[in-house]
Amino acid sequence: MAGRLMLMLNLNAMLLSSGVAGEMLRAEANSCTGKSASLPADQCGAWMDFYDGTAGDSWANSAGQINCSSTDPCGCEYGGLGTDYGIGCNAAGTAVLKISLNNCNLQGTLPESIAAWADLEWFSVSGNSLTGSVPATVASTWTNLTAFYVDNNQLSGGALPAISFANMFPIWRCRLINYHRGGPNSFTCPWPEGVTTTCSKYVQNGSFTGYALVTDSDCTTAEKVLDSDES
Repeated sequence: MAGRLMLMLNLNAMLLSSGVAGEMLRAEANSCTGKSASLPADQCGAWMDFYDGTAGDSWANSAGQINCSSTDPCGCEYGGLGTDYGIGCNAAGTAVLKISLNNCNLQGTLPESIAAWADLEWFSVSGNSLTGSVPATVASTWTNLTAFYVDNNQLSGGALPAISFANMFPIWRCRLINYHRGGPNSFTCPWPEGVTTTCSKYVQNGSFTGYALVTDSDCTTAEKVLDSDES
């Protein structure tokens, strides 16, 4: 019995030194299925966290229930920029590239693990009921992002992460606040570099209706928070 145990320990040590055990563990940790079976474990786990954290089983748009699975993001096919929703992966199914879930009844908070989508180019979740903050963890990993739509939610609770806003086309590829619909998002000042020259808000008043660049008056200072608490 002791000899068999020693043999097993020696075998495990050999596997670990060769990297095989690490690969086996990563393979076991990846619980994604279908078109997403080749996703790295961290990107698969991030999708599961995102799906569960935003009530994925209740996602729906004007056409009805959305056909997305908690274990197969790449199977929730992205139909192009003209579609209401979908998830875009690369051809090999090894990276999540696009999240497009506007007006799809997302409810809850964004998990920190979504920073694992290091190849992400498009993040669009406007018109939902998201609360909490945009995780600070995405600032160092979403370096390929070219579109960021989070307006018309109820996000609050911190500063906007310093994503590479310079990669985005001004006004049209970054939307943060909608003053016309719902409770506008609330982000803590100061804005990260590039926000006031790239990102937009939707406003509607007597003299102007449409998108305009955000300004320093659109983020929340400590004084504003204090005044709000006192009232």
